[in-house]
Amino acid sequence: MQPYDWFIPEVEEFVIQRAVLTLKLNKAIRYYRELIVPGIGGVRFGRQFSWTLAALRIAPEIKKYSAVKIANSIEALAGKLEYRKTGDVNLRGIRAFQRYEDEMSFDKLSQSKYYVRIPYRMATVRGLHGLGFTNQARFNSMQLTQIGNDLADKFLYQDKGGKGGKSIENALIDWILNEKDINIPEGLIRQGITDDEKSIIRKRMLSDAVDNMSNPHRRADLINVYKPSFMKKDFNMEEIKRNLPSAQQKEFGIAQAFDAMLSNARELIQECAKKVEDSGGSGTTADKIYKKVSKTTNIVVESGKKFLKIGEGSKILHADSVNFARDICNLDKDEKQILLYVIERDGAILKKEQGTVIKKGPLFFRREEIKNTDSENDNAEFINSDMSSTREKIEQLYQLWSDCQ
Repeated sequence: MQPYDWFIPEVEEFVIQRAVLTLKLNKAIRYYRELIVPGIGGVRFGRQFSWTLAALRIAPEIKKYSAVKIANSIEALAGKLEYRKTGDVNLRGIRAFQRYEDEMSFDKLSQSKYYVRIPYRMATVRGLHGLGFTNQARFNSMQLTQIGNDLADKFLYQDKGGKGGKSIENALIDWILNEKDINIPEGLIRQGITDDEKSIIRKRMLSDAVDNMSNPHRRADLINVYKPSFMKKDFNMEEIKRNLPSAQQKEFGIAQAFDAMLSNARELIQECAKKVEDSGGSGTTADKIYKKVSKTTNIVVESGKKFLKIGEGSKILHADSVNFARDICNLDKDEKQILLYVIERDGAILKKEQGTVIKKGPLFFRREEIKNTDSENDNAEFINSDMSSTREKIEQLYQLWSDCQ
Protein backbone atom coordinates (compact mmCIF):
# COMPACT_ATOMS: atom_id res chain seq x y z
CA MET A 1 0.00 0.00 0.00
CA GLN A 2 1.30 3.43 -0.93
CA PRO A 3 1.39 6.16 1.72
CA TYR A 4 -1.89 8.14 1.85
CA ASP A 5 -4.03 5.37 0.30
CA TRP A 6 -5.83 5.30 3.65
CA PHE A 7 -6.94 8.87 2.99
CA ILE A 8 -9.19 7.76 0.10
CA PRO A 9 -12.84 8.47 1.00
CA GLU A 10 -15.38 5.68 0.99
CA VAL A 11 -17.88 5.36 -1.84
CA GLU A 12 -20.51 7.50 -0.10
CA GLU A 13 -18.09 10.41 -0.18
CA PHE A 14 -17.23 10.18 -3.88
CA VAL A 15 -19.38 12.01 -6.42
CA ILE A 16 -18.19 12.64 -9.96
CA GLN A 17 -18.17 16.40 -10.18
CA ARG A 18 -16.88 17.00 -13.67
CA ALA A 19 -14.70 15.57 -16.39
CA VAL A 20 -11.23 15.24 -14.87
CA LEU A 21 -8.37 13.89 -16.96
CA THR A 22 -6.51 11.72 -14.49
CA LEU A 23 -5.18 9.17 -17.01
CA LYS A 24 -5.55 6.44 -14.38
CA LEU A 25 -3.05 8.32 -12.25
CA ASN A 26 -5.51 9.20 -9.49
CA LYS A 27 -3.47 7.62 -6.71
CA ALA A 28 -0.26 9.22 -7.94
CA ILE A 29 -1.90 12.65 -8.16
CA ARG A 30 -3.23 12.32 -4.62
CA TYR A 31 0.15 11.05 -3.43
CA TYR A 32 2.12 14.02 -4.78
CA ARG A 33 -0.40 16.52 -3.41
CA GLU A 34 -0.05 14.95 0.04
CA LEU A 35 3.71 14.75 -0.35
CA ILE A 36 3.90 18.53 -0.71
CA VAL A 37 0.97 19.64 1.46
CA PRO A 38 -0.09 16.86 3.82
CA GLY A 39 -3.29 16.55 5.74
CA ILE A 40 -5.54 19.44 4.73
CA GLY A 41 -7.71 17.58 2.23
CA GLY A 42 -9.75 20.09 0.25
CA VAL A 43 -10.17 22.62 3.07
CA ARG A 44 -9.75 26.25 2.06
CA PHE A 45 -11.28 28.13 4.98
CA GLY A 46 -11.54 27.46 8.69
CA ARG A 47 -15.28 27.17 9.03
CA GLN A 48 -15.25 24.02 6.89
CA PHE A 49 -13.80 22.25 9.92
CA SER A 50 -16.20 23.81 12.42
CA TRP A 51 -19.36 23.06 10.44
CA THR A 52 -18.45 19.42 9.94
CA LEU A 53 -17.23 18.85 13.50
CA ALA A 54 -20.45 20.38 14.79
CA ALA A 55 -22.44 17.85 12.78
CA LEU A 56 -20.35 14.95 14.07
CA ARG A 57 -21.00 16.16 17.61
CA ILE A 58 -24.73 16.86 17.22
CA ALA A 59 -25.71 13.73 15.30
CA PRO A 60 -25.20 11.27 18.21
CA GLU A 61 -27.12 13.60 20.52
CA ILE A 62 -30.30 13.73 18.48
CA LYS A 63 -29.94 10.30 16.78
CA LYS A 64 -32.68 11.15 14.28
CA TYR A 65 -30.47 12.18 11.36
CA SER A 66 -27.05 11.15 10.07
CA ALA A 67 -23.96 13.32 10.49
CA VAL A 68 -23.79 13.63 6.70
CA LYS A 69 -27.29 15.11 6.49
CA ILE A 70 -26.69 17.46 9.40
CA ALA A 71 -23.28 18.61 8.06
CA ASN A 72 -24.75 19.38 4.66
CA SER A 73 -27.62 21.31 6.22
CA ILE A 74 -25.41 23.36 8.55
CA GLU A 75 -23.23 24.66 5.74
CA ALA A 76 -26.30 25.25 3.56
CA LEU A 77 -27.87 27.26 6.37
CA ALA A 78 -24.63 29.20 6.88
CA GLY A 79 -24.50 29.99 3.17
CA LYS A 80 -28.15 31.01 3.06
CA LEU A 81 -27.73 33.30 6.08
CA GLU A 82 -24.64 34.84 4.51
CA TYR A 83 -26.56 35.43 1.28
CA ARG A 84 -29.34 37.14 3.21
CA LYS A 85 -26.82 39.26 5.08
CA THR A 86 -24.49 40.24 2.24
CA GLY A 87 -26.29 39.54 -1.04
CA ASP A 88 -23.06 37.93 -2.30
CA VAL A 89 -23.83 36.25 -5.65
CA ASN A 90 -20.58 34.26 -5.68
CA LEU A 91 -21.52 31.95 -2.82
CA ARG A 92 -21.71 28.23 -3.32
CA GLY A 93 -25.39 27.36 -3.66
CA ILE A 94 -26.40 30.82 -4.89
CA ARG A 95 -28.62 29.47 -7.66
CA ALA A 96 -30.67 27.39 -5.25
CA PHE A 97 -30.73 30.24 -2.72
CA GLN A 98 -32.17 32.60 -5.32
CA ARG A 99 -34.61 30.01 -6.61
CA TYR A 100 -35.92 29.17 -3.14
CA GLU A 101 -35.32 32.37 -1.22
CA ASP A 102 -37.88 31.70 1.51
CA GLU A 103 -36.90 28.10 2.24
CA MET A 104 -34.99 27.96 5.53
CA SER A 105 -36.08 24.72 7.18
CA PHE A 106 -33.74 21.86 8.00
CA ASP A 107 -35.84 19.52 5.88
CA LYS A 108 -35.30 21.65 2.79
CA LEU A 109 -31.71 22.83 3.28
CA SER A 110 -30.51 19.29 3.96
CA GLN A 111 -31.49 18.41 0.37
CA SER A 112 -29.16 19.08 -2.55
CA LYS A 113 -32.04 20.65 -4.50
CA TYR A 114 -32.00 23.57 -2.08
CA TYR A 115 -28.21 23.88 -1.88
CA VAL A 116 -25.64 22.02 -4.02
CA ARG A 117 -24.97 18.45 -5.02
CA ILE A 118 -21.38 18.62 -3.77
CA PRO A 119 -21.08 20.37 -0.39
CA TYR A 120 -17.88 21.57 1.23
CA ARG A 121 -18.13 18.61 3.62
CA MET A 122 -16.91 16.29 0.89
CA ALA A 123 -13.69 18.29 0.61
CA THR A 124 -13.29 18.45 4.38
CA VAL A 125 -13.31 14.76 5.32
CA ARG A 126 -9.61 14.00 4.89
CA GLY A 127 -8.59 17.27 6.50
CA LEU A 128 -10.44 16.38 9.69
CA HIS A 129 -8.26 13.34 10.27
CA GLY A 130 -5.18 14.82 8.61
CA LEU A 131 -5.03 17.65 11.16
CA GLY A 132 -5.96 15.44 14.08
CA PHE A 133 -9.54 16.56 14.70
CA THR A 134 -10.88 13.00 14.40
CA ASN A 135 -9.41 9.58 15.12
CA GLN A 136 -10.73 7.91 11.97
CA ALA A 137 -10.28 8.72 8.28
CA ARG A 138 -13.73 7.59 7.10
CA PHE A 139 -16.54 10.01 7.78
CA ASN A 140 -19.19 7.52 8.85
CA SER A 141 -16.93 6.10 11.56
CA MET A 142 -15.28 9.34 12.74
CA GLN A 143 -15.06 10.23 16.39
CA LEU A 144 -13.76 13.56 17.61
CA THR A 145 -10.39 13.74 19.33
CA GLN A 146 -9.88 16.13 22.23
CA ILE A 147 -8.62 18.71 19.76
CA GLY A 148 -11.69 18.16 17.59
CA ASN A 149 -13.95 18.59 20.61
CA ASP A 150 -12.11 21.78 21.54
CA LEU A 151 -12.74 23.28 18.10
CA ALA A 152 -16.37 22.15 18.13
CA ASP A 153 -16.77 23.80 21.56
CA LYS A 154 -15.40 27.11 20.33
CA PHE A 155 -17.89 27.06 17.48
CA LEU A 156 -20.96 25.68 19.24
CA TYR A 157 -20.65 27.61 22.52
CA GLN A 158 -19.71 31.04 21.19
CA ASP A 159 -21.73 34.03 22.41
CA LYS A 160 -23.40 34.73 19.08
CA GLY A 161 -26.20 32.26 19.65
CA GLY A 162 -29.78 32.07 18.52
CA LYS A 163 -32.97 33.74 19.63
CA GLY A 164 -33.36 33.96 23.38
CA GLY A 165 -29.63 33.78 24.01
CA LYS A 166 -29.30 30.13 23.05
CA SER A 167 -25.92 28.70 22.22
CA ILE A 168 -25.36 27.86 18.57
CA GLU A 169 -25.54 24.19 19.49
CA ASN A 170 -28.98 24.52 21.09
CA ALA A 171 -30.19 26.79 18.32
CA LEU A 172 -29.09 24.27 15.69
CA ILE A 173 -30.66 21.33 17.51
CA ASP A 174 -33.92 23.27 17.84
CA TRP A 175 -33.79 24.08 14.13
CA ILE A 176 -33.03 20.47 13.15
CA LEU A 177 -35.77 18.93 15.31
CA ASN A 178 -38.46 21.58 14.94
CA GLU A 179 -37.69 22.98 11.51
CA LYS A 180 -37.99 26.52 12.79
CA ASP A 181 -36.33 29.56 11.28
CA ILE A 182 -33.00 30.43 12.84
CA ASN A 183 -31.32 33.71 13.64
CA ILE A 184 -27.60 33.26 14.18
CA PRO A 185 -25.99 34.74 11.06
CA GLU A 186 -22.92 36.19 12.77
CA GLY A 187 -22.09 33.02 14.62
CA LEU A 188 -22.67 30.57 11.81
CA ILE A 189 -21.49 32.16 8.59
CA ARG A 190 -18.08 31.62 7.05
CA GLN A 191 -16.76 35.08 7.98
CA GLY A 192 -17.97 34.68 11.56
CA ILE A 193 -15.09 32.42 12.54
CA THR A 194 -13.82 33.35 16.00
CA ASP A 195 -10.27 34.04 17.07
CA ASP A 196 -10.39 30.92 19.25
CA GLU A 197 -11.29 28.75 16.25
CA LYS A 198 -8.53 30.34 14.20
CA SER A 199 -5.95 29.73 16.90
CA ILE A 200 -6.75 26.02 17.15
CA ILE A 201 -6.63 25.54 13.37
CA ARG A 202 -3.33 27.43 13.05
CA LYS A 203 -1.72 25.23 15.69
CA ARG A 204 -2.89 22.10 13.89
CA MET A 205 -1.58 23.39 10.58
CA LEU A 206 1.84 23.87 12.16
CA SER A 207 1.77 20.41 13.75
CA ASP A 208 3.53 17.37 12.31
CA ALA A 209 1.87 15.39 9.53
CA VAL A 210 0.32 12.10 10.64
CA ASP A 211 1.68 10.08 7.71
CA ASN A 212 4.83 7.97 7.57
CA MET A 213 6.92 10.16 5.28
CA SER A 214 10.45 11.09 6.35
CA ASN A 215 9.73 14.79 6.95
CA PRO A 216 6.63 15.26 9.11
CA HIS A 217 7.35 19.02 9.37
CA ARG A 218 6.89 19.83 5.65
CA ARG A 219 3.51 21.53 6.06
CA ALA A 220 4.92 23.81 8.76
CA ASP A 221 8.03 24.43 6.66
CA LEU A 222 5.86 25.71 3.81
CA ILE A 223 3.86 27.93 6.15
CA ASN A 224 6.99 29.35 7.76
CA VAL A 225 8.35 30.26 4.33
CA TYR A 226 5.08 31.99 3.57
CA LYS A 227 4.45 33.68 6.93
CA PRO A 228 6.30 36.97 6.32
CA SER A 229 4.07 37.79 3.37
CA PHE A 230 0.92 35.78 3.96
CA MET A 231 -1.34 38.66 2.93
CA LYS A 232 0.14 38.76 -0.58
CA LYS A 233 -2.02 37.25 -3.27
CA ASP A 234 0.88 36.35 -5.53
CA PHE A 235 3.85 34.22 -4.63
CA ASN A 236 6.83 32.84 -6.46
CA MET A 237 7.05 29.05 -6.53
CA GLU A 238 10.79 28.98 -7.15
CA GLU A 239 11.42 31.40 -4.30
CA ILE A 240 9.38 29.20 -1.99
CA LYS A 241 11.32 26.14 -3.09
CA ARG A 242 14.69 27.84 -2.53
CA ASN A 243 13.80 28.60 1.07
CA LEU A 244 12.81 25.04 1.95
CA PRO A 245 15.11 22.34 3.39
CA SER A 246 17.09 20.53 0.68
CA ALA A 247 15.12 17.26 0.95
CA GLN A 248 11.88 19.18 0.62
CA GLN A 249 13.23 21.02 -2.40
CA LYS A 250 13.80 17.62 -4.01
CA GLU A 251 10.21 16.56 -3.28
CA PHE A 252 8.98 19.88 -4.61
CA GLY A 253 10.88 19.41 -7.87
CA ILE A 254 9.62 15.84 -8.34
CA ALA A 255 6.00 16.94 -7.81
CA GLN A 256 6.42 19.78 -10.31
CA ALA A 257 7.94 17.43 -12.88
CA PHE A 258 5.03 15.04 -12.40
CA ASP A 259 2.60 17.94 -12.89
CA ALA A 260 4.30 18.91 -16.13
CA MET A 261 4.16 15.35 -17.47
CA LEU A 262 0.48 15.01 -16.59
CA SER A 263 -0.39 18.46 -17.94
CA ASN A 264 1.31 17.77 -21.27
CA ALA A 265 -0.45 14.41 -21.61
CA ARG A 266 -3.75 16.15 -20.93
CA GLU A 267 -2.96 18.74 -23.57
CA LEU A 268 -2.26 15.97 -26.07
CA ILE A 269 -5.74 14.53 -25.45
CA GLN A 270 -7.28 17.98 -25.86
CA GLU A 271 -5.52 18.47 -29.19
CA CYS A 272 -6.56 15.02 -30.40
CA ALA A 273 -10.13 15.77 -29.32
CA LYS A 274 -10.11 18.90 -31.49
CA LYS A 275 -8.97 16.82 -34.47
CA VAL A 276 -11.72 14.29 -33.85
CA GLU A 277 -14.25 17.12 -33.72
CA ASP A 278 -12.89 18.62 -36.92
CA SER A 279 -13.26 15.25 -38.64
CA GLY A 280 -17.03 15.50 -38.34
CA GLY A 281 -17.40 13.59 -35.12
CA SER A 282 -17.51 10.09 -36.56
CA GLY A 283 -13.97 9.40 -35.47
CA THR A 284 -10.57 9.38 -37.09
CA THR A 285 -7.37 7.32 -36.97
CA ALA A 286 -3.99 7.86 -35.37
CA ASP A 287 -2.45 7.79 -38.86
CA LYS A 288 -4.45 10.88 -39.85
CA ILE A 289 -3.68 13.05 -36.86
CA TYR A 290 -0.32 12.04 -35.38
CA LYS A 291 1.67 14.47 -37.56
CA LYS A 292 -0.68 17.29 -36.55
CA VAL A 293 0.02 16.72 -32.86
CA SER A 294 3.66 15.69 -33.15
CA LYS A 295 4.96 18.76 -31.30
CA THR A 296 2.81 18.07 -28.25
CA THR A 297 3.59 14.36 -28.45
CA ASN A 298 7.31 15.12 -28.29
CA ILE A 299 6.73 17.44 -25.35
CA VAL A 300 4.93 14.62 -23.52
CA VAL A 301 7.89 12.30 -24.05
CA GLU A 302 10.44 14.91 -22.98
CA SER A 303 8.48 15.67 -19.83
CA GLY A 304 8.42 11.95 -19.04
CA LYS A 305 12.19 11.77 -19.42
CA LYS A 306 12.64 14.85 -17.25
CA PHE A 307 10.44 13.38 -14.53
CA LEU A 308 12.48 10.17 -14.47
CA LYS A 309 15.75 12.12 -14.44
CA ILE A 310 14.71 14.42 -11.59
CA GLY A 311 13.43 11.48 -9.58
CA GLU A 312 16.39 9.21 -10.34
CA GLY A 313 17.48 7.37 -7.23
CA SER A 314 14.65 8.78 -5.13
CA LYS A 315 12.61 6.50 -2.90
CA ILE A 316 9.58 8.78 -2.82
CA LEU A 317 8.31 8.25 -6.38
CA HIS A 318 4.85 6.77 -6.78
CA ALA A 319 4.97 3.56 -8.81
CA ASP A 320 2.08 4.54 -11.09
CA SER A 321 3.83 7.74 -12.16
CA VAL A 322 7.10 5.91 -12.82
CA ASN A 323 5.36 3.27 -14.94
CA PHE A 324 3.53 5.91 -16.95
CA ALA A 325 6.74 7.85 -17.61
CA ARG A 326 8.64 4.75 -18.62
CA ASP A 327 5.86 3.65 -20.95
CA ILE A 328 5.71 6.91 -22.88
CA CYS A 329 9.51 7.09 -23.07
CA ASN A 330 9.76 3.53 -24.39
CA LEU A 331 7.34 4.49 -27.14
CA ASP A 332 9.10 7.74 -28.08
CA LYS A 333 10.09 6.52 -31.56
CA ASP A 334 6.49 5.87 -32.59
CA GLU A 335 4.26 8.91 -32.20
CA LYS A 336 1.14 6.97 -33.17
CA GLN A 337 1.69 4.49 -30.37
CA ILE A 338 2.30 7.29 -27.87
CA LEU A 339 -0.92 9.14 -28.60
CA LEU A 340 -2.90 5.88 -28.69
CA TYR A 341 -1.38 4.91 -25.35
CA VAL A 342 -2.32 8.25 -23.77
CA ILE A 343 -5.84 8.07 -25.21
CA GLU A 344 -6.29 4.56 -23.84
CA ARG A 345 -5.16 5.81 -20.43
CA ASP A 346 -7.99 8.33 -20.59
CA GLY A 347 -10.96 6.54 -22.13
CA ALA A 348 -13.34 9.32 -21.07
CA ILE A 349 -12.77 12.26 -23.43
CA LEU A 350 -11.61 9.98 -26.24
CA LYS A 351 -11.57 6.23 -26.71
CA LYS A 352 -9.65 3.89 -29.01
CA GLU A 353 -11.53 1.33 -31.08
CA GLN A 354 -10.58 -1.22 -33.72
CA GLY A 355 -6.84 -0.81 -33.88
CA THR A 356 -6.00 2.85 -34.39
CA VAL A 357 -9.51 4.34 -34.65
CA ILE A 358 -10.09 7.24 -32.25
CA LYS A 359 -13.66 8.20 -31.33
CA LYS A 360 -15.46 10.43 -28.88
CA GLY A 361 -15.58 9.14 -25.33
CA PRO A 362 -18.53 9.41 -22.92
CA LEU A 363 -17.30 12.75 -21.53
CA PHE A 364 -16.19 14.25 -24.85
CA PHE A 365 -18.55 17.22 -24.67
CA ARG A 366 -17.52 18.03 -21.09
CA ARG A 367 -13.85 18.39 -21.90
CA GLU A 368 -13.94 22.20 -21.69
CA GLU A 369 -14.75 21.86 -17.99
CA ILE A 370 -11.19 20.68 -17.47
CA LYS A 371 -9.90 24.02 -18.68
CA ASN A 372 -12.53 26.04 -16.83
CA THR A 373 -12.91 24.39 -13.44
CA ASP A 374 -14.40 27.51 -11.87
CA SER A 375 -16.89 28.29 -14.63
CA GLU A 376 -19.95 27.84 -12.41
CA ASN A 377 -20.64 29.68 -9.18
CA ASP A 378 -21.89 26.56 -7.44
CA ASN A 379 -18.61 24.83 -8.22
CA ALA A 380 -16.33 27.65 -7.17
CA GLU A 381 -13.27 26.64 -5.16
CA PHE A 382 -12.99 23.33 -6.95
CA ILE A 383 -13.44 20.75 -4.23
CA ASN A 384 -11.43 18.02 -5.89
CA SER A 385 -8.17 19.73 -5.02
CA ASP A 386 -6.25 16.46 -5.03
CA MET A 387 -6.61 16.58 -8.81
CA SER A 388 -5.09 20.06 -8.97
CA SER A 389 -1.46 21.06 -9.49
CA THR A 390 1.29 21.49 -6.92
CA ARG A 391 0.95 25.24 -7.22
CA GLU A 392 -2.80 25.12 -6.67
CA LYS A 393 -2.33 22.88 -3.65
CA ILE A 394 0.13 25.33 -2.09
CA GLU A 395 -2.21 28.20 -2.88
CA GLN A 396 -4.91 26.27 -1.05
CA LEU A 397 -2.65 25.88 2.00
CA TYR A 398 -1.90 29.59 2.06
CA GLN A 399 -5.57 30.47 1.55
CA LEU A 400 -6.50 28.38 4.59
CA TRP A 401 -3.65 29.86 6.63
CA SER A 402 -4.65 33.41 5.68
CA ASP A 403 -8.29 32.74 6.55
CA CYS A 404 -7.21 31.80 10.07
CA GLN A 405 -5.22 34.97 10.82
